[in-house]
Amino acid sequence: MCINICQLSGFKFAFGYYGRFKIGPLERTWGVTLGNLLRRVLIGNINGIGVKEIKFFVKGKELLKNEFLTFSAIKEPIFEIMENLRDVILISELENFSNFEESLIVKQKLQGPCQIFAKDLDFSKFLNLRNPNLYIGTIDFKEIVELHLVLEPKKKSLVQKVNFKVEENPGKKISEQIFLEIWTFGEISPRSVLEKALFKILDNLEKLISNF
Repeated sequence: MCINICQLSGFKFAFGYYGRFKIGPLERTWGVTLGNLLRRVLIGNINGIGVKEIKFFVKGKELLKNEFLTFSAIKEPIFEIMENLRDVILISELENFSNFEESLIVKQKLQGPCQIFAKDLDFSKFLNLRNPNLYIGTIDFKEIVELHLVLEPKKKSLVQKVNFKVEENPGKKISEQIFLEIWTFGEISPRSVLEKALFKILDNLEKLISNF
């Protein structure tokens, strides 16, 4: 029996994204089993990545760490650029990001004069940038500014809320279908977060079977 996943609706709202999906057909009693499993994984195991620490270097020297200082080549105060960088939204393509130390640090040289956007930063190939057009700052003069960013997994889930209900599949009393609703915070679409949850479940089941 082939199990299909179909997105029935989806839209953006003030604080994120909403998506509604139909999953089925499923054998009787499997609707509640799979629905509960998906809900637990979506709420508790899908996290993002944030910028933990930021350093600025000009001509090989680190700028003073006082966030309220300004620098002649940079239009914005240091603290404003740091706040913008902390708004960068990254999703890991790795199941256990914390085990890959080499991908935790991003070093980027930027040649002015130019405006800097999130897409101008060369993040690790393991990371998916979700808001590439986020404005970071402006280098006003012909100067090279080097940024060092230290990244860490966020503790907060990317998913706000998950609901599901199970119904009998019309015309087939021996099977069921799940209607799944997902609300995210906007860092990731409901479809993408559902895909990540399914792969996470599959990965853990494969590890369990291989060690049985």
